[in-house]
This record gives sequence, structure tokens and C-alpha cells, in this order.
Amino acid sequence: MRCHSAEQALSLIQNDETIWCHSMAATPYAMLNSLAKVALDKQNLTLLSLHTEHSDVLAAPELQGHLRQRVFFVGRPSRPAVNAGLADYVPAFLSEIPKLFRSGEQQLDTAIIQVSPPDKHGLCSLGISVEATIAALQSAKKIIAQINPNMPRTHGDSFVHLSDFAAYVELESQIPLHLPAAQDPITAQIGRHVATLVRDGDCLQMGIGAIPDATLACLGDRQHLGIHTEMFSDGVLPLLEKGVFTNHNKKKHPGKIVTTFAMGSQALYDFVDDNPEVVFLDVAYTNDTAVIR
Repeated sequence: MRCHSAEQALSLIQNDETIWCHSMAATPYAMLNSLAKVALDKQNLTLLSLHTEHSDVLAAPELQGHLRQRVFFVGRPSRPAVNAGLADYVPAFLSEIPKLFRSGEQQLDTAIIQVSPPDKHGLCSLGISVEATIAALQSAKKIIAQINPNMPRTHGDSFVHLSDFAAYVELESQIPLHLPAAQDPITAQIGRHVATLVRDGDCLQMGIGAIPDATLACLGDRQHLGIHTEMFSDGVLPLLEKGVFTNHNKKKHPGKIVTTFAMGSQALYDFVDDNPEVVFLDVAYTNDTAVIR
């Protein structure tokens, strides 16, 4: 059902529902702003998520009894609510969360997602964040989507058909940016030390922040490195341009950059947009220790 507003799309949510929210930089924060309003007329909604960008509105005290967050990752927007007892933290391995959904142990009534516009086949893309959301889509009773022309179209496990949406709204909003952290002499020295452990042909997992970026900055003389990572960020872009990362030596997905979500600059989002070299896969796979080892 095509809707004229986020509020109309979200009106499908009923009392006592458990909702999954697309996370990381793909957080549909424009939808969450409307959900905070719609929820005031509902009772006992539970919103599950990982890290959600620009979601401070969900910590409003007036949502008590209407909507409560249960987060699998405590980030800046959710930390005040968790500390104040207005939200719950659920400790779990990220790779295990899809199993909670697919096994039925964690029931989901609705998934709220943000996607790219449909292609000629009617397929939208989850864009820069697949993580546990692909499992949520396979498990939830209904899907409510924000179709955003700013969302990159990515490859891998990211595709969902327009016909799978119970409701959707075409709504343009900016994708949150996460600019590289500032470097200092201490992080630079740590980066140099870590870089000595990286050999030609190694496959890397990178986090976010000053130290991973400092390490990557010292790898310009390496050859045939590969990427199999939870998160994909800006630090690898200069090395990709230099040909340091070729992914040729990987045992899994040779020639491909494997990730489950990306967070960074507009240049990063432009790089992954419609780039078949980068595959965004289910976090139950990317973070599975059996796959990694």
C-alpha cells in the first residue's frame, strides 16, 4: 500500500506489537519521528534495534506505557534512556540475533526499514545496512518501508521486493554521515604498531574510529589484502584506490569485499552504490566464527 505520509503507513501498527527497526546509518529516523507521535495513541509497543542514528525522540518520558525500546547495542541516542530505566539492553552476540528471529524465539510483528527506490524488477535495496534486518524481514508479519532516493543500492543479501511491503511511503531524508575521527600522535603510534602484524595477503576486519584508521594508513606498502568485516568505513578507500586490497587470496568470496553494514562519508556511500565488488551479507554469516576461521 502506497501511503501519502509516514503517519499513515505506521497506522497499521496495533497495540502490544513488537517492532524491529532498521539500524546503523540506515536508521529510518524520519519514520521514527512519526512513530513517536503515532505511539502516543497506542499501548505497550516494544521497539527492537541495534544502534540507531538520530533516534533521540524515542527516549521521551511521555512514551512510557506507549513505546519501550529494547536495544541489542547501546549507543549515544539510547544510552540516556537505558541509564534512566526507560529502555532495556539485551546482551547478545550480533551474529546470534538473526537466529532469535528465524527460530521464532523472538516474535516480530512489524519491521520498519529504509530502502532504495525499486529497480525495473521491483527490487528495493536495504542499502548500507543489512545486519540483522534481513532476518527480521523474513520473520516479521508485516513490513513498513521508507523509500528514500538517497539510499545507495547495494548488492548481496540486501534486496526486498516492493510487493513485500504492507505499506510504504516515498520520503527523502539525508543518510547520516560518520566522518573519520581525528588523529593524534598516540593513535598514530598505535596504528604503526598494529600495522606490523599485517602481512601481504591477509584478510582484515576493521572497526570504526581513530585507531583502525591509523592502522590502515600504515598499510600502503602491502599487497593483495582482503576484506571480510562487520563494518565497512572510509579508512579502506585510499587503499582500494592504490590496489592494496584485491581480495584475491580470500577463501570465502574471492574478489569481493564482504561486509554487513557501512557507516562513513558520502564518498563511502557513493563507492558502495551499485558496486558489485562490495557484497552486504546477513550478519549471521559475516560474523559467524566458523566462517571467519
